[in-house]
Amino acid sequence: MHSEPGVGSTFTIRVPVRVPGPSTGPQLVYSNTARPTAARVLVVEDNKIAQQVVSRILLKAGYEVTFADSGQEGIDWAARGLFDVILQMPGIDGLQATRAIRQLPGGMRTPIIALTANSTDEDREACRSAGMRGFLAKPVHRDELLATVRSLLENPTRI
Repeated sequence: MHSEPGVGSTFTIRVPVRVPGPSTGPQLVYSNTARPTAARVLVVEDNKIAQQVVSRILLKAGYEVTFADSGQEGIDWAARGLFDVILQMPGIDGLQATRAIRQLPGGMRTPIIALTANSTDEDREACRSAGMRGFLAKPVHRDELLATVRSLLENPTRI
């Protein structure tokens, strides 16, 4: 920020942006620095529109949000042990990633929530069996997303 009385003010904002191309591993995409004690949420989602919707909801609620575009990137981030909650696309990749995260040191403590367009009873059971502790169907609704994240932050071992 630069300000001069009677002249005006200039504000500069720097936003980390991923440049399309070969993946170089997981990168922080969005961060809410206004609340340094905000819960940290990892969103493993390959759909950019879904990323935008989820990020708007979570950032507005004060969470710090990091995205991974694949199950492997999600595992790489989860191995760092930096997150309070993980939102995981289930699919084959997501189910395998959830199982791998559960095998990491401390991986059983972090709640993982399914974020999926598939919402059959079989899908829910597959997610639960893989170790996910919540289930959200797309299109995700703001109140349901925030209630699920809050609930698992308050009681991370809830299934």
